[in-house]
Amino acid sequence: SAGCITTDASLEKAAKETVDEIAEELNEMSEEMREAGDAILASGGDAKAAEDALFELYEDTDYSISILYADADEICIAVYPDIIKDSVGKDLSVYGTDEAYYAGRDIALTNYQLLESGFYSSVLSMPLYDNGKFAGYISDALDLTKMMDKVEVELRSDFGYSLWVVEPSGMQIYDSDAEEVGLNILTDTLYAKADVRAAAEQICAEKSGTASYSLVENGRVSVKEAAWETLSYGGQEWRIVVTKITARDSTALENAADEAAALIVESLDETAEEMLEASEDIEEANGNVKAASNALYDLLDDAPSIISLVYADADEICITAAPEFMEEVAGRDMTIYGIDEEFHRNFGKIGLTKYQTLEEGVFAALMSSAVYENGIYAGYISGALDESILIGVPAKEIRTKYGYGMWVVEPSGMQIYDTDSDEVGLNILTDDRYSAEDIKAAAKLIVSEPQGTAVYTILDAGAKEPVTKDVAWTTITYGGQEWRVGVTSIR
Repeated sequence: SAGCITTDASLEKAAKETVDEIAEELNEMSEEMREAGDAILASGGDAKAAEDALFELYEDTDYSISILYADADEICIAVYPDIIKDSVGKDLSVYGTDEAYYAGRDIALTNYQLLESGFYSSVLSMPLYDNGKFAGYISDALDLTKMMDKVEVELRSDFGYSLWVVEPSGMQIYDSDAEEVGLNILTDTLYAKADVRAAAEQICAEKSGTASYSLVENGRVSVKEAAWETLSYGGQEWRIVVTKITARDSTALENAADEAAALIVESLDETAEEMLEASEDIEEANGNVKAASNALYDLLDDAPSIISLVYADADEICITAAPEFMEEVAGRDMTIYGIDEEFHRNFGKIGLTKYQTLEEGVFAALMSSAVYENGIYAGYISGALDESILIGVPAKEIRTKYGYGMWVVEPSGMQIYDTDSDEVGLNILTDDRYSAEDIKAAAKLIVSEPQGTAVYTILDAGAKEPVTKDVAWTTITYGGQEWRVGVTSIR
């Protein structure tokens, strides 16, 4: 056995469901191939009709690199696209895809190999029969990276799991790390570590199972659990391997927290830059309300993380607002938000408020930019920030890259972002959802310390069982506010 054998039913279930999902993709391609074959047979094998049928097949499938039709003598009659046009008229008997090859099967899949076109691929092919007589075949070189990427993204997003696919020979035909595709896990030195090689041998030898092993990735040690099942299709077997990290050097999580914080600051900077440009446009408008309104609408177009905008004068009276649902705010006193000359004197030309429920019913922080006329404070622009974009886009990048969850809280405990949107607006210090002792202890540590790590157990929304999470956090200071940025990994 390889390392400590696990019995993580959820990981095993994910492996089985992934096999089903990949099989469904292959079945859909086979059905499209069958329709193309019918069209070719109906034309009597006409080259132009065959080319049209291959074009339709290429358009209808998502994972085709190149497709060809060969007749019963294994002569290539038609291809699509033109990158393999040189194959037309060639004898393809070198590939051995003759009538005997298809005996007893209506679909065939090759092993992963270098094709004449220069691509590495597995080829899905289907025999054609005209009144029971072998009439040739269609073959489709598959873009396995594109096919498996779609599945892997869902696994990462839903569970934080990773995917790789290997033939029983050890040939790795898919990995989210593209540099590992084409390597053999039984022989390549990358997998020479004893527990990794033992897991590799077990995976190649057994149709299903579980194992654990440790890898050094980017200079850090990660312990991984793996569960695999076998997809048998068209005469080939693929081991579908789903993995999760169960332990890692804590610096990995801390580094990810730093990366997440940097991404959020970048997002804030981009929004602030657009807001400063709008302030300059209003300064140049010299009190022209229509020009100020145009500047706000331009800012909305240029800054997707802003929900709504207000331009208020030095007396904190709203002069104009955007978009249309906010225009009724014009003329109102905005002193409730505390954005005045002193606010900008303290925080500079760009300031942030705490997250709060705004007059229009939106829960958001306000980013504001001061407006000056001839060096004299003349008011400000304020924009309600959409955390699902401002923070959500960086969070998606962290989730896709590492499989980590992410949240952002103020030192007050107010949660302003979470990958579980139901937790936004809750206070991690006071809400009943966080009443367990280990969560309380972690929450107190998070709000009191600008950076650190902790462990807690929580029942996530929609989950049946509680999960234990490692968390690392750091702090962003921006526009007068502090945000704790945390990333989490399920054990």
